[in-house]
Amino acid sequence: MLPPVISMLKTKNVRKQLASKINDAVDIPMISEETEGKIIKKLIKLLIQVMEDMIAVDSDDDGE
Repeated sequence: MLPPVISMLKTKNVRKQLASKINDAVDIPMISEETEGKIIKKLIKLLIQVMEDMIAVDSDDDGE
């Protein structure tokens, strides 16, 4: 079972809001806002996947 925060992050609306807030706070002069947004969205998805993988590994250790 996923922790509530990860389940929440998996919803499109929350990911979109989070990406928007991060994009507003980050300015990389060499790339466009659109490109920044794409990078941030990919990073959020990667973060969710890594957290899910870590939880899966952690739950595998529970039986030992």
